[in-house]
Amino acid sequence: ANELIPTLKKNTSLQHLDLSSNWLNDQCAPAVIDMLLNNSTLLSLNLSKNKSLKASYLEKGSRSRWEYDENEESGSRWKYVAKDGGRAKIVKGALFDLTSLESIAACNHTCAVKMSGCNLGNTHEETIRKINALEVC
Repeated sequence: ANELIPTLKKNTSLQHLDLSSNWLNDQCAPAVIDMLLNNSTLLSLNLSKNKSLKASYLEKGSRSRWEYDENEESGSRWKYVAKDGGRAKIVKGALFDLTSLESIAACNHTCAVKMSGCNLGNTHEETIRKINALEVC
């Protein structure tokens, strides 16, 4: 996958790509992000059923996604401590990056990315694609 995906950056004819059930993992996320940021002809990318491509994960030794911080003074003492997995990195890095106005403009506004998740019946990724496709004046 790390060899195939980068070749798609410059592809100008492929519109739909199904990479479901291909044992993709979190290490493939940077290549997918780079491809999505540089390819404007791909309309759909199916990454579902790649169980090693995680939404989030716990660091070794952690027992929960939430941690209580007794020293926190800014309000909520519960902090989300799970780390972003490949799926979350793809969404945040290529489809919906809110870190700056430039990053919002650079996001892929044409490709719908389907990934397995908990949002059955409709995908978060499809919703994000629809939001990104809105013209902003």
